[in-house]
Amino acid sequence: IWPAVCISNISASLENTMSLLASDIQNKVGSCHEALEALEQHLKPMLETDLASVQRHLSALENAELQVAMLYGVVSSYFTYLLTQGHDLTGHPIRQELDRIQMYFKKVKAAKEEAEAKAEAVYRTTVDTEAAQRIVKHYTAAAEAASVRQRGR
Repeated sequence: IWPAVCISNISASLENTMSLLASDIQNKVGSCHEALEALEQHLKPMLETDLASVQRHLSALENAELQVAMLYGVVSSYFTYLLTQGHDLTGHPIRQELDRIQMYFKKVKAAKEEAEAKAEAVYRTTVDTEAAQRIVKHYTAAAEAASVRQRGR
């Protein structure tokens, strides 16, 4: 009787564990499905518009950012798909592709920072010129007032 009771307890415990695992997996699948739906809703405006019309309104730098971001989205999604299928990606070419895209991200970021630095330098020069003119006017007026006072003595 004792072994039969143990086996029935183990069987009940195993069924309980399997039920918990099944509900946990269902929860994970459900949250994954919700995340994919949210992604689809987020990308819907982009997917419904013509890429060429969007690119016409972008600067060259913004266009490069858009293309690199879209490329990264596609390749990283494929990478994730391969992972979910159980592929070993240590030597897979997709890794090289992701590294190449990350290099493009760095290049675009460097170009953007350079453009921002140039724009800021131009702005700073303009502001400095205006400030210098105000200072010169102030001291010129002060010097003229001092010379008038000395003449009046």
